[in-house]
Amino acid sequence: MSDAATLKPIPIPHDFPVNWEQPDDAHALWELELQHLPGQSTALDESLVRRIGDKGFNAACEDFSMPIRNAYRRLNTYVYQSIAPVSHDHAVLEGLGREAQERLGAAIGRQRELWDGERLPEIKSLLERWRAFDSDGATDAELVAHVRDSVAWCERAWHIHFQTVFSVLVSMSLFADLYAELLGDGDPYGAYRLLQGQDNESLRVDRDLYALSRVAADSVTVRAVLDSTRASEVVAALGTSTEGQAFLDRLDAFLQDHGRRSTLYVTVSAPSYIEDPTPLIVSLQNAITQPERDDVATLAAAAHDRELLTASARERLGSFPEPVRGQFEFLLSAAQQGSVMQEDHNYWIDTQVTYEVRQVMLAVGRRLVANGCLDRADDVFHLTVEDLDDLSTDRRADVAAQKAELERFRDVAAPRFLGVFPPGPGPDDPISRAVTKMFGGEPAESGSASILNGMAGSPGVAQGRVRLVHALADGEQLQHGEVLVAPTTAPPWTPLFARAAAIVTDTGGILSHCAVVAREYEIPAVVGVRHAMATLRDGQLVEVDGTSGTVRIVEE
Repeated sequence: MSDAATLKPIPIPHDFPVNWEQPDDAHALWELELQHLPGQSTALDESLVRRIGDKGFNAACEDFSMPIRNAYRRLNTYVYQSIAPVSHDHAVLEGLGREAQERLGAAIGRQRELWDGERLPEIKSLLERWRAFDSDGATDAELVAHVRDSVAWCERAWHIHFQTVFSVLVSMSLFADLYAELLGDGDPYGAYRLLQGQDNESLRVDRDLYALSRVAADSVTVRAVLDSTRASEVVAALGTSTEGQAFLDRLDAFLQDHGRRSTLYVTVSAPSYIEDPTPLIVSLQNAITQPERDDVATLAAAAHDRELLTASARERLGSFPEPVRGQFEFLLSAAQQGSVMQEDHNYWIDTQVTYEVRQVMLAVGRRLVANGCLDRADDVFHLTVEDLDDLSTDRRADVAAQKAELERFRDVAAPRFLGVFPPGPGPDDPISRAVTKMFGGEPAESGSASILNGMAGSPGVAQGRVRLVHALADGEQLQHGEVLVAPTTAPPWTPLFARAAAIVTDTGGILSHCAVVAREYEIPAVVGVRHAMATLRDGQLVEVDGTSGTVRIVEE
């Protein structure tokens, strides 16, 4: 009997029955995937995510000889993730670890070169293929073939995604480790200050959105509508006036550039801003209340500070041997590239590829409706990829069963962990440390009901009233100076950062999206708290200490 089979299973709640897909699944550790897939997932979302894990994450692991693999399972409509070593033989793992460090070491210094010269052009080529296909004009057979092509293109795009992301995480993590070893003074952010002040696609979108908000703020008519109308009703209200319609034209231009975003990372069932601009309107409503700012000047000031800190670090390293200084310069350059690539790859792959796949699936949904097989086009998201090989079979019973399952477990608290905990501490190697810095570790228990521990995400201390934000559409409730508390954040959330006094999330580590962007906005953040959403309440006064990674409840 294997060691895993002798471990004590994690208790399963009575209202969350689990039927393991494979016998070995019961002997692995499965964690609720809240960082990228918070809440329930549809059958099609999970069907695609599993392909992303296998053909994206695991394929890139093979490229770099990384000694881990990833698996997803949809259990009672919630997606669980298991990242586990490929072997329990320490000699095997050590050998793979050395080979992975060599392969990643050769890649991390060329991130920008590989992205600009090979990866981004390939992604753009895939996007052009999607946009050139006439889904509504295709025959059923042609549409089925296009679905198969689209799944293959999606898998390839996510293979590129993880080739990029692994280099991003390892470069930033290795630099942080080296900085702490050579220059460490107890400041968890010392290394990351040398990465700040670099432009990227997320900041560019934020600047364009802020510029659009200034147009709105300068119009009495548009501002009045934004101030007094629910976000979901703003577009219709603006359409009733000439000035409002002129602003809608500006909004449409913004959407053509940046509207393929949605409120979630990799979820094809979530509408884009082009389809439903409500989350974008929420961001605009927030932005018009903010004081005037100069984002270009702020970025330049951060870059200037980065150069001063870099010069100081080099001066402190002056007495170190040349090989050590050379390693510092190599990893500094790699980490600076990685800091930009973390946001840029998301703009092109997580956002635009997901949008194009969604459009294909909606076209299939429309065809199934026309063929009398579905009642609504968006019911296609309750099917699997395999179901889409046949556009003539009535799928309404399958959809009804999926909807019933979603309703059954809608209010059930999915347990954070299932399966078994592995024996002993986890591996301590550069790759494992990088993964932990992305997804977060297990925070220590505080021993106090008024203190929540998490991971340091962005330095500083701030007090403010709690605002729980379950989804981006709830962001219109966030008031200036409040503490934004969320399960996770994604790039479309970043406009809210300008309004928040601090950020607290249940997921993530110091290299997560929330932490990286909070540092650019220079507001405190504590990430990976795990139970902030369940513990904190709207209106509580809290103190967020992003330097120590703690949240203290000051008063109810």
